Amino acid sequence: MPIAIVTSLLHPIPAILAEDTGRGLIARLQGLHKAPELTDEHSARIWLQSLPAPSGWFVSIEEAKAHVKRCHQGAPTIPGATIREAREALGMARDARQVLASGFDKFGQLRSFFAVA
Repeated sequence: MPIAIVTSLLHPIPAILAEDTGRGLIARLQGLHKAPELTDEHSARIWLQSLPAPSGWFVSIEEAKAHVKRCHQGAPTIPGATIREAREALGMARDARQVLASGFDKFGQLRSFFAVA
């Protein structure tokens, strides 16, 4: 039984659609407001992936639940030591003040603007 989760840009609550066949689910998706022409399962999957998370096409309710669970997990945190090593290896400034200060003179004017003028 295919399942589709559809999240609209206008409404924060996703719609959960289920049908007995893929053709039936495509027909239901086709009836949604602003749905493009969906000719087959592949075009429906592509369209659903373009929508906000947790939108998607799923083969079973278990697969849909697992997808929603993954969407709720936060991004992994990178340890400060790893960031420091990468910054040093790339020669990047430690903070935004150093980045901004490199492009301005002591009066806060952009050096590149005066170099061109």
